Amino acid sequence: SSRAARFNLVARPSTPASAPPPPPVATLSASSASIEQGESTILNWNSSNASSCTASGSWGGTRSTSGAVTVSPTATSTYNLTCSANGVSASDSVTVTVTTPPPQGINLSWAAPVEREDGTPVSMAEIGGYRVYYGITQGSYPDMVDIADSNTTQVTLTGLAPGTYYIVMTTYDTDGRESAHSQVVSRSI
Repeated sequence: SSRAARFNLVARPSTPASAPPPPPVATLSASSASIEQGESTILNWNSSNASSCTASGSWGGTRSTSGAVTVSPTATSTYNLTCSANGVSASDSVTVTVTTPPPQGINLSWAAPVEREDGTPVSMAEIGGYRVYYGITQGSYPDMVDIADSNTTQVTLTGLAPGTYYIVMTTYDTDGRESAHSQVVSRSI
């Protein structure tokens, strides 16, 4: 007689292999991708399927999986964000361009005088030019622009820092005699 092994075959439902978790997604944006020096922008980020985020480039450190931060770069800067979960990561970046603002200036214009301080007439041929004096304290005008052309009736003061400027003007004749200061004008930039 043969000895055969007997065994019972039982069918059991199979357990499906669990699907891998979805990969993380990271998004990073700036409220303004181009700003002038001295301005700020807001970086906004969000991630899905991530357990941690890390900032690099022009910022750094561990970040929450979503958030916002105000930055004030002094030069064009790239911000990177990498978000990870289960050994898988996703990255995004944004570049904020920083431009130099146009120089600050004050535009001035005037009419040529038709008489001297003593009331006698003055012709255009007798006017040698104009001087514009200015400063940040009324009554003190350490800066001056000489306009040696009687036909010029406007000038722009450039390269000025923000602030309030007090401005006076004189006319000088072809003999070099200079008038008294005009009335003070103030302008803020």
